[in-house]
Amino acid sequence: MRKIVKITTLIPKPLNDCTAKINKALLEKAGHKFSNNTYASKNVKQNLMKIYNNKCAFCESDTTAGAVLQVEHYRPKAKVKEDSTHTGYYWLGYEWTNLLYACSSCNRAKSTSFPIAAIRVFNPPMNGTILDTDGCKANYIDLENEKPLILNPEETNFNPMQHLIISPNGKIRKKTNRGDRTIKVCKLYRKNLTIARRSIVDEHLRYMMKAFEKRKDNLISENNLIGRLEVEIERIVDRINNNEPYTLLAKYMLKHFDHFFVRKFQPIEQVVLKDVFNRLFH
Repeated sequence: MRKIVKITTLIPKPLNDCTAKINKALLEKAGHKFSNNTYASKNVKQNLMKIYNNKCAFCESDTTAGAVLQVEHYRPKAKVKEDSTHTGYYWLGYEWTNLLYACSSCNRAKSTSFPIAAIRVFNPPMNGTILDTDGCKANYIDLENEKPLILNPEETNFNPMQHLIISPNGKIRKKTNRGDRTIKVCKLYRKNLTIARRSIVDEHLRYMMKAFEKRKDNLISENNLIGRLEVEIERIVDRINNNEPYTLLAKYMLKHFDHFFVRKFQPIEQVVLKDVFNRLFH
């Protein structure tokens, strides 16, 4: 996962023009047939695609590594898996701050699940007979007080490294209870995700090893070796700067560079690799 910044005031036109549908949902509640052509319209999808850089909100896969990306309701619109008495957050069915962008695999796994750690909100915020739209925003105090257990990349102070750990073998592990529930609900342990993350680590490791092999065989100079190692480390940085898939993995590769890479080399090579890394970042 990665932090996503959404300008909540720049609401796509289809969501600004659906007052009648919102009022209908308030009357029909769980029985309302939500308009996919509205909350998942081409315009809404294009906006989310740009904001999320065509990556899944949960697993960070793009359309080549994951499934087709879809509009996801963070709080389920029709029912809640964890509470059969809840009619769903029907008043948030067309709410811009409740819409994320997710691959079909994460979307299908999450489905109507929305575990919380506190008291659940059952009713929409109203000003008389009018829906309080400010009370529908994701950062509204009543909604925040539910203490959602599924991570939301659009949270104001969201930092995935506080909740999730990614290992050199590509496996994802929990750091907090929220991280644990997110992994389990969205099935972020899926084999294809683990393989995709592991292949990235192996790719960088392979290039570094190849550089040392060429130096050992006197095919390149010491300066050339250092230059190649610098380029490879900078490629990891570019994964973050260019918002490529699995930026959380890239951050862990840099934060725990010794664990991901240095320990795989011979002692003399370790000294060289650590020195190159330290000169780039210290």
